Amino acid sequence: LHCSFAKHCSNFVHFVAMARSPVGGLLDSFRKPDFNVAAFVRDATGQGQDRTLRLSQQLQDCASSLEEDLRREIAACHEELLQCAGSINDLDGQLGEAGDIVAALKASVSRVRGDVLVPFQEVKRRVLLLERMQAVNVLIRKLLRFLFDARKLRTQIDAPGKDFSKAAHTLHELELVLQESNLEKVDILRSEVIWIRETSARVRRQCEDDLRTGVRQGNHIALSTALQVFFNLQGLWPQLKKLLAELLEEVKQAPLPAGPGFHQALEVNLQVLVAQTQRVHALDEIVQAKIDPLTHKSFQSVLEAEGVASLTAHFWTEATAVVKAKFSKVCQDRASKRALVADCPKVLQSLVTSMEKLALRGKGQVLKAAEREALYKAAADLRNEFLGESIRRITDPIEMMLPDKLLSSLSASGERVGGGGTDSGAASSVSDELPTMHDLRRYVQLLVAELERVESCPELLLKEVVRSVRSSVLFFATRLEQVVDSSCIELRCFEDGLRLRSPLPMPSAGH
Repeated sequence: LHCSFAKHCSNFVHFVAMARSPVGGLLDSFRKPDFNVAAFVRDATGQGQDRTLRLSQQLQDCASSLEEDLRREIAACHEELLQCAGSINDLDGQLGEAGDIVAALKASVSRVRGDVLVPFQEVKRRVLLLERMQAVNVLIRKLLRFLFDARKLRTQIDAPGKDFSKAAHTLHELELVLQESNLEKVDILRSEVIWIRETSARVRRQCEDDLRTGVRQGNHIALSTALQVFFNLQGLWPQLKKLLAELLEEVKQAPLPAGPGFHQALEVNLQVLVAQTQRVHALDEIVQAKIDPLTHKSFQSVLEAEGVASLTAHFWTEATAVVKAKFSKVCQDRASKRALVADCPKVLQSLVTSMEKLALRGKGQVLKAAEREALYKAAADLRNEFLGESIRRITDPIEMMLPDKLLSSLSASGERVGGGGTDSGAASSVSDELPTMHDLRRYVQLLVAELERVESCPELLLKEVVRSVRSSVLFFATRLEQVVDSSCIELRCFEDGLRLRSPLPMPSAGH
């Protein structure tokens, strides 16, 4: 209604302003957005009294005209205004109905809250109460089970036979309960928990002693019982690892000094190594054969889960590494290293003898071929250096008997190149430089001595030295042929410039 009335008034004022130019101009100044009342009054009063009176009269006339026109406009819009007033009554009725609907909706929401939310809160409270009751029930069950296992453990510990394997199973269950819940905070159980922890430490300590004693004495009954205890306690591999570390420590503690007492100390080291390996092998056989009667799970599967296929192989790998480190430490001294290289056959034979002691034990072989080679590799540097010295010992005499200078001074026909004098003199000169029968005997004696030197260790050295002797004989024959006829330069034993090939070619089969 007000919007319609304002619209008609605006149209009417605009029409009157257009009809009366003086009054229209005055109204236009009032309609400007930047119209300033204070400035308008100042300008009107500053033009004199007559001008102010005329302006006042114009404003009065304009107001009267606007009033008359407004009355006419209202009279013309009377019907429309009455219709708007009727619409307002209808709107008031609709607003009243909407208010009733809102009130009914609020009542429905309150009823729904009372019918749904209140029961939901009650159900939630009961569920929380049930959850707490269930937690208490579980705690009570654990408590009852704990007390039952505690009494069972006391019976097993106090029994005359003291079956620690069954006690270990019960003890493991009690330890799991203590880890999952804080039963030690319960005052009436505090003394019981302390007794269980003391019993656990006592059982573990006793079984560790039984395991250690059983390994050293070869007592299979004590070993079997101790292994079963640690299996039930879920600590089989950590305990075996600790035992292997103790056995390996004894190998490390055996001294291996350089000097005159080296071979005796080496024998002691190898005896300790063989004894410890035999003990570990006996333990390994028991572990591989045992199966838990309750879970039907093999003890070996526990080791395989840790990446250990065999206790013997695991121990042997670490033990050979210790032996290799001891050899390396002794070889740091040059004098000691030279002495060891000279006595290499004896050293290697000691290793071979120790392997023969471990060759067979019980039903099968203690160590595989690759594992035996691991011990030989501990002295591989000594062996390689000895073989190099051996080749030099049987090759240098040939170069002394038939030097390169003599070979290069001969022509293809065996005559001396550039040599003046008669033929008989040249032949005499060449024959004087050839090896004598004494030299040949001495050379053969060197070969025999070299073979006799390695007869004490035929398994690791004899084959290689025989090959070196073959090469030496072939080298001597080739150089001797070169003295007779230097055209044999195409032989496979030589490279350009009459240099010996390395390694020398082996003679063909049946040579």
